[in-house]
Amino acid sequence: MRAGLLRNRIEIQRADVRRDANGQPSRLWTTIANVWAAVEPLRGAERFEAHAQHAQISHKVRLRFDPDVAVTTQHRLLFGTRIFHVESVANLFERDRTLELMCREEV
Repeated sequence: MRAGLLRNRIEIQRADVRRDANGQPSRLWTTIANVWAAVEPLRGAERFEAHAQHAQISHKVRLRFDPDVAVTTQHRLLFGTRIFHVESVANLFERDRTLELMCREEV
């Protein structure tokens, strides 16, 4: 993947469930990596195709594969003040070079 396409800085976050003072579980998001990515809104046929699989897919995010950061659907992305929930993860061409994440933006 060409470096020039990765012009958006994002944080990959993991949910940690902890108990508060009253013993109630609460979810805290912890940043596990800051990476460069390409954040693209879906358009036209891509959006129609994504909606057939997942009801709320709005963006495609591409980033470099990193074996130390195993992104799953349990993670979320923070892009500035915007939050994206990962709906699916694809290792493009199974070559361990590029990940393509289909995401749903939190509104």
